[in-house]
Amino acid sequence: MKILVLGSGAGAGRTHSSIAVSADGVAWVLLNASPDLGQQLREHPQLLPTSAEAEAPIKAVVLLDAQIDHVAGLLGLRLGPRIDLYATPNVFEELTTALPLVNVLQSYCGVRWHMLPVAGDQLSASFQVEGIAGLRFTASSIAGRVPPYSARSNQPSVGDNLSLTIEDQRDGQRLLYSPSLAGVDEGDVAWLRDADCLLVDGSAWREPAVPLRASDARRKVLMRIDSGHPLLDAGSAQRQRLEAQGIEVAYDGMEIEL
Repeated sequence: MKILVLGSGAGAGRTHSSIAVSADGVAWVLLNASPDLGQQLREHPQLLPTSAEAEAPIKAVVLLDAQIDHVAGLLGLRLGPRIDLYATPNVFEELTTALPLVNVLQSYCGVRWHMLPVAGDQLSASFQVEGIAGLRFTASSIAGRVPPYSARSNQPSVGDNLSLTIEDQRDGQRLLYSPSLAGVDEGDVAWLRDADCLLVDGSAWREPAVPLRASDARRKVLMRIDSGHPLLDAGSAQRQRLEAQGIEVAYDGMEIEL
């Protein structure tokens, strides 16, 4: 499995968080679409068609929430092929009502929605992404914020925020991607432990980062770290303590192979 960190934060030379994942380095799925997507794609030519007649390497977009920082980049795809969009009913509702990006895109490239049935009593769902062979995806509902623009901004529910586990079916390697994790306690360690690589929200973590230390993942990476955070300073004591625990800080353009 190949992972491209397109954006790792917000500001201070780091674009808004988003990643791309592939089984073969040819066909890719985009996880969230940041406002900086245009810049991110230009800096990663493997995600762009090689000619006007060539197929687009990005086969689909999976949205883990409806926060503006994770969906605004969809407009940057409006002049390309139809977007295959994977999202929960809650996210799709927000993007057709309060923030009707899907409605706008239907007048340009078009959108085909693939429902992720995480809602109500259904806390997780496994699925395949069309055009991405060899990878199995599992979306799980997590606690998190409802977008401020939402009509139910004070009423979070199942399906507003997801973490995503991606398993390479060839060798069993697993990535856990959770860019909006509001917090983790000792009871959540089990679902972190099964992953071979963790890419999680760094803004929510405070020392001693017990859940990450308890995980057996060989790569533990923090992303979505805001400008000015001491973890961005490679020479800071906080950063050095974190690295001594085997925990990395993501950067734009970081490549991970499992």
